[in-house]
Amino acid sequence: MLDQAQVANLLGVSDRQLRRWQTEPGFPDCTAGYEIQAIKAWRDARQLKGSEEADAGRRIKLARDAERLKRDKIVVQKEDLLLREMQKELLPRAAWELFAATLLTHLSDRLNQLPDIIAADTPRKYQRRIADRLRRELDSIRRELRSSLEGRMRELDDDR
Repeated sequence: MLDQAQVANLLGVSDRQLRRWQTEPGFPDCTAGYEIQAIKAWRDARQLKGSEEADAGRRIKLARDAERLKRDKIVVQKEDLLLREMQKELLPRAAWELFAATLLTHLSDRLNQLPDIIAADTPRKYQRRIADRLRRELDSIRRELRSSLEGRMRELDDDR
């Protein structure tokens, strides 16, 4: 014979919950002992705590709540970005692109002048060779930078 605490444990509920169930109409008679299968059938028919249907319902509700929480988090992040943009903490992407393009163009123009400036301070017979070497070096650096930036852009596009 199993006592009330053992039966409650087998059913996945507290012994207090089992006592409450015993007061409800239709609960199986336990005067001769607990009939676990009859109690399970009674519990499952009512989808009470511990029944497979109730557990499945709780799992569905938890999954739905987790999905809702995920969506709410995205909404909050979006609202935070909009607020920061409104407060001028963020610049729109077009502004960043214009800034970067202007800066890179200006730097490129200055770098294009650098070989001639440096070559001018060297003996005349080496000037052309030094200027050409510096141009090749700068072109190589530009290609590496371009490749690096394009790779990073592909990574960012893949992340979206």
